[in-house]
Amino acid sequence: NLPTRSEINTINKRLQEQRRENIRLKSEINKLASQIASKTKKKTKPSSKIQAIPKQDKDLSKIKGVGPKIVEKLHTQGIETLEQIAKMQLAELEKLDEQIGGNGRILRDQWGIQANQLLNH
Repeated sequence: NLPTRSEINTINKRLQEQRRENIRLKSEINKLASQIASKTKKKTKPSSKIQAIPKQDKDLSKIKGVGPKIVEKLHTQGIETLEQIAKMQLAELEKLDEQIGGNGRILRDQWGIQANQLLNH
């Protein structure tokens, strides 16, 4: 027996809700990972040697699906570094996606998580 249109619509609605929840949870994980990273950095003993200030990674094209045109659009929105993307909350990522005409690409390709991984590796 094939499902009815109503059953298919119900399944699709649940699927969309699960996807939104998945994106929200991944964003929360991203936020918590950043908090953990910042707290562990604070607890490390400072070296007596002079330390160079870490260079911010400005190569946004390291994120999967980001090419020169998207980099240009990100720059027009003031996004210059991977760190900026890694620190964004879900609502900020959604707004940025809308501003650059990403059609859901930022959330779908998990730019926040990718940026965090690139910074921590």
